Amino acid sequence: MSIDPLAQPLPPHPSLEQQRKRARELLNAARAHDPRALLRFVAALPRLADRTAAEAAAATLSLHEAQLVIARECGFPSWPKLKSHIESRPVRLTFERYNERARRVLFFSRHEAGESGSATIETEHVLLGLLRDVEGAAGQILLRAQVSRAQVQKVLDLLRESRPAIPVSIEIPFGAETKRVLQCAADEADRLSHREIGVEHLLLAMLHQKRSAAGGILAKSGLRLDDLREQIGQLMAMTPLGWTSRWVAAARALETESANPLFRDPLARDLAGRAGFELLSSMREALGVSATTGPEPYFSIRTRFFDDAIVAAVRRSSIRQVVILAAGMDTRAFRIDWPSGVVLFEIDRNEIFDHKEAILERSHAQSACDRRIVRADLTAGWSAAILSAGFDAARPSAILVEGLLPFLSEHAATELFTTIATLASSGSCLALDAINEEMLVSSYLSAYLKKLRAFGCPWRFGVDHPGEFLAEHGWQATIFGPGEREANYGRWPYPLPSPTFAGLPMKIPRAFLILARRIGGAGEKLRASDGPGDSPLMTEYKDQQTGQFIDA
Repeated sequence: MSIDPLAQPLPPHPSLEQQRKRARELLNAARAHDPRALLRFVAALPRLADRTAAEAAAATLSLHEAQLVIARECGFPSWPKLKSHIESRPVRLTFERYNERARRVLFFSRHEAGESGSATIETEHVLLGLLRDVEGAAGQILLRAQVSRAQVQKVLDLLRESRPAIPVSIEIPFGAETKRVLQCAADEADRLSHREIGVEHLLLAMLHQKRSAAGGILAKSGLRLDDLREQIGQLMAMTPLGWTSRWVAAARALETESANPLFRDPLARDLAGRAGFELLSSMREALGVSATTGPEPYFSIRTRFFDDAIVAAVRRSSIRQVVILAAGMDTRAFRIDWPSGVVLFEIDRNEIFDHKEAILERSHAQSACDRRIVRADLTAGWSAAILSAGFDAARPSAILVEGLLPFLSEHAATELFTTIATLASSGSCLALDAINEEMLVSSYLSAYLKKLRAFGCPWRFGVDHPGEFLAEHGWQATIFGPGEREANYGRWPYPLPSPTFAGLPMKIPRAFLILARRIGGAGEKLRASDGPGDSPLMTEYKDQQTGQFIDA
């Protein structure tokens, strides 16, 4: 039997998943009529003996036969023999492929084993290590599945007798079940075509070992292997900050489906997906409102407020360029009845549009304006990308920065508005939201802030005087608070904050909804307004009796 030079012999430390992958690739190449792949089938399969590649292409080939080809090229008469050989080999633990996060989890697992007095590192110790890594993909999934350290520790106490802790100077080996998990983690990384082995692969491997203590805990939590692979694929494709856009989409879906919605976003539920609603539920729980099933007042008011402001700015002026920064799952291009000639630019990273565009295409969504997506990172250079998409910096524009600023560093926020200043001509309008510095440290929000940090997207930037901050960048701003007359819509359920108590100033957490007008050139400092009143944008577009936008 002649072996094609492209065929690979069995490596010194083979993985069964690697061989499965080779078989799938060989079959796909043969079905694509690759001559070399077809000749490998001819050389290995008796039923194709003496046939040409063209003749073999007419035959029906199966994955079973592709596996047989791989086995025979490696010197085994059948796939089961190759499989048995690989599975019987002693597990060789090497950690070169493990990324830093996974190595840290394994270090934590040794610590957990030592604290419990275990002579070996078992799967439940690795699971405890994963729970320590709250910012990793596995930690996020375990958080959503409500797998807690206390839950694992309870099982550990039942399984193991109480023993004295083992000093850190004594090496603790991995147990047999844990070795199988580590080998399986490598197979899972190969299955997903990931170069490195990470915490997510360790979690998948534990689900494979259903008879282990960790596998049993995960199974009882409702985690399933195929679902978990899908979740990990999504998490690896989107950063934590990107996931917040699906959380907001879930909130917009709830508002759309309410009895008297402030707006309608029929695409929101699909864009949010199950993961978006799970994150929304988790964040509600952190605020102590987990029993609530209706819309989120702040998200609903914020969305409607900015809808009205941007539409009014476009309809009452010559503005025909709308820019949505960190667009996420925003669908204003589709759900708002725009005047003719409006060009709407959505700017966000690849991961966002990879998810969003697939769903929009599947939904056959038709935009109500000239929608242009700009794939760019707002924390890096992005002005060239929007200019290349047709944005005209010489013409006024309406710019929306919704739900972004708190997640940026102070430096990144400053750089963002420096870039905006180079693009926004005189007469441009700006709408954005922000929080004050107290929101970053408030004890009232401690559980919420902790949950954001655990998810990997902490709030980092607050500004106590947003009007002054924007004036530094050439904007004349008017600031509103959710629940005030202009930002209420009959939905705000909480009392308005008072800046003083018993005549003394108070530090209270505050959110701001901000509208601003660009006047003058880049870098010109303007008068700031940190309260409602005399902004040109407001006097032109607000009904002074009702506080609502005109022609919105």
